[in-house]
Amino acid sequence: MKKIIFVFCLVSHFCWSQKQIEVSSIKEKVENTKYVSLDSLQVIFEFNNKILEGSRVSVKTASKIIYPFLKVLKNQKKIHSQRNNKDKEGINLIQIETIFDLIRYVHAQNRSIDSTFYYHEKITELTNDPEILADSYGRLGNAYSLNNMKVKAIEYYEKGLNIKRKFKNKHKLIYPLVNITNCLIELESYEHAKHHIIELTQVIESNPESNIYENRKQLVKIMQAKLLTAKKKYKEALQILNKIDTTEIKIIKKNWYFSILSETYEGLNKFYLGELYLDKAYTANGNILDTNINYLYKKLSYALHANNLKKSDTYFKKINKITLNNDIYKEFEALHILSRYHASKKEFQKAFVSIQKATLLKNNSDRIDAKNKSEVDSYFIKFNKELQAMKQLADSKDKVIIKNRTNYINNTLIIVFIFFLLTLTLFTFFYLARIFRKKAQFKIKLK
Repeated sequence: MKKIIFVFCLVSHFCWSQKQIEVSSIKEKVENTKYVSLDSLQVIFEFNNKILEGSRVSVKTASKIIYPFLKVLKNQKKIHSQRNNKDKEGINLIQIETIFDLIRYVHAQNRSIDSTFYYHEKITELTNDPEILADSYGRLGNAYSLNNMKVKAIEYYEKGLNIKRKFKNKHKLIYPLVNITNCLIELESYEHAKHHIIELTQVIESNPESNIYENRKQLVKIMQAKLLTAKKKYKEALQILNKIDTTEIKIIKKNWYFSILSETYEGLNKFYLGELYLDKAYTANGNILDTNINYLYKKLSYALHANNLKKSDTYFKKINKITLNNDIYKEFEALHILSRYHASKKEFQKAFVSIQKATLLKNNSDRIDAKNKSEVDSYFIKFNKELQAMKQLADSKDKVIIKNRTNYINNTLIIVFIFFLLTLTLFTFFYLARIFRKKAQFKIKLK
């Protein structure tokens, strides 16, 4: 009897669980096949965008917002196509914009090149619009730049830039040029950076009637100052920075402006002003300062310059609290600051170990920089050769066109001359024939 009851319970439980699964699957099916209009999808996209742009959301929060919406868009595309709806293109555009958000707020923050490249490929499947493809190349360039692969970043920025060069609106060239210039400055390829700043100036000066013309002029000055600061020409950089109209600078560019000012004053050994503008640079974008390890290292450096041991200890503890085995410890500047801190505490063995690591990293970094410079030079030489080849091809085409035009004009003139000559000959022949006829008639009359 007990066995029968046990078997009955088991079968009942199995049947009940099966029923539940069927109900849940039906619910999912209903949700997945529910029709949502294109306007409603656009409203959801704009709402999500406001959340992402309005506050500093974490990668986890951004993922929870974006991934489900991408799933909805995928399902809606199928539903709209089944209904023979013509909204497919509109859904594709929303999908592309959502993918751009995913790259910006999730994969760029995680520095994931593979994911960025995967979604770049997805965008190329969805559209062949040159403007969207150019922006996608820019996002890919950002991913490589964040991973310190500057040469590869320049390659993708240039791909986007070359597409945008064909547009009538030349102002779309501004940010690709700025991104390439930043990479070239970091690679210490100053001559190429200078040429890109000249092109940036020409693009901005081409439209002085623009509402944001003054704002863009300040951007040129910021880039010029950044180049001079990188070349350690601090006085010249400061002269340009002092001419900048800060009322015409947007929030993002203010961050750049304050960062360059901080670096310039530090180069001029005016550490108080350097620290002042460092704080302004990091607070301009609403950064959380106590968890920003780059900021804490800079603050530790300024505390050491001021011989303020109490502040030095505070910042060192904050750095250790964040992490003890972070990649930032593997950077030359960070290790150099640590060696100075240990020396100030008379921990000379630790200072020596840090400076040794810093020296090894510096030597390795110099080798990588030399390799990168060589790659950049060869890339631009190749790029210039391609441009030269294109120019030569265009020149040869122009020569052929000019030659054909000259031949056509010459042939036309010859035909006109022959026609005129034939006409004149015929006219002369008829005229002489008429005179002879009249003479003959006159002789007949005389006879």
